[in-house]
Amino acid sequence: MKYKLTFTICLLFAIGITSCAQETTTGNAYIDKIESERAEKDEEFKGEESILMEGDIKKFKGLEYFEVDETYKVVATFEKIEDGRVFEMKTSTARLPVYKTYAKLTFQLDGKDYQLFAYQNQK
Repeated sequence: MKYKLTFTICLLFAIGITSCAQETTTGNAYIDKIESERAEKDEEFKGEESILMEGDIKKFKGLEYFEVDETYKVVATFEKIEDGRVFEMKTSTARLPVYKTYAKLTFQLDGKDYQLFAYQNQK
């Protein structure tokens, strides 16, 4: 359950960062870009610097993804937080990396306002 929560938070963060990009790709180019980034991420999990254990790397076939849906392609405003809170972020392991609340991303989806926080590793 902790892994799913951590993965969900990371996924939301990635969506937020991607949403801030100034690029305005549409249609197939947009889908191709997302699928390419997903393939790169899968290759990272298979590589020498993988966070997976050696035995898991050999069995790893790729992450499971939802279909690309341009409904979730949003433009977000980026507001840097100057004196963000520094804290130990819980992970799916005993590791507690130190992060700082770095920025607030604000966007609309289906007419509703949302905000997402970005964190900066303090290592």
